[in-house]
Amino acid sequence: MATNPLLLTSMALLLHTGIGLPHERAELYNRLLHLLLETWRVSQLSGGVPSQDRDKILYYELDESWQSVQRRLQDLALWMSEHERREIRILRHKKY
Repeated sequence: MATNPLLLTSMALLLHTGIGLPHERAELYNRLLHLLLETWRVSQLSGGVPSQDRDKILYYELDESWQSVQRRLQDLALWMSEHERREIRILRHKKY
């Protein structure tokens, strides 16, 4: 399944974390997404209390599950596909 370096690296990461490799490509991507969302969440939350860090952006609610974040990403991917967008711009709002 590893046809490119990024996929091979991702598969190695799954093995290293003990998650293991599935036989189906779709399940592989599902496990990678779960691992990345959980790693991202832990990384963002470990930096302190977000409300005290004005430069920190959280892309999800503190009590939001990774499944909820995944659904929002799926909605965004569908919208981008329908509108033939390859990237989007994220606007930051300053808090005063």
